[in-house]
Amino acid sequence: MVWSLSNNTRHDVSPVLDANRERLPSVAAELDQLISISRRLRRDRELAFYGSEDLTPSQFYRSADAQDAYTDAVLVHRVVAAACNRAELA
Repeated sequence: MVWSLSNNTRHDVSPVLDANRERLPSVAAELDQLISISRRLRRDRELAFYGSEDLTPSQFYRSADAQDAYTDAVLVHRVVAAACNRAELA
């Protein structure tokens, strides 16, 4: 089975994940967490890249924020890789 997104420049895939819940049974247990991570990383990406009127990214974000983002990314990779491995075996 091949999955693709028509718009692969999307930074927040949470709407796609939510709209395709029934097509993603292999990640159902983690889906809400994946959606939350996607939303949070998109929001933080925008702030980190562009800041805001009252926020300078280099003064706002700390090492712990980077560690949290890394931990989330590792979780997403683990869940997606496991789902892909199960799909290849099916």
